[in-house]
Amino acid sequence: MALTVLKKRFIAGAVCPECRAEDRLLVEWVRDIEDAAAVTQRRRRCVNCGFLELEDLEPEPVALSTLPRIRLGAQSGDVAPSPVRLIDPKSLSTDD
Repeated sequence: MALTVLKKRFIAGAVCPECRAEDRLLVEWVRDIEDAAAVTQRRRRCVNCGFLELEDLEPEPVALSTLPRIRLGAQSGDVAPSPVRLIDPKSLSTDD
């Protein structure tokens, strides 16, 4: 299995869970170049001690209940449009 690194990013202020070194963790997005159907993986790696943690990045199915609802057409609570009336602020002032 030959992995290719797609992208690398250091995590500022992160502490390694193994050696407790600060600012030594990086996140890499990797993929197997020999397998066309391979899933991209995200891995967290410490450059100080060699700690490695992998996570598969498969797209999760979206539940229908989390999608926004779109209502088309007239709704039962619609109000008929009415013209806007502009008021002169000077007519509202009360002089004693």
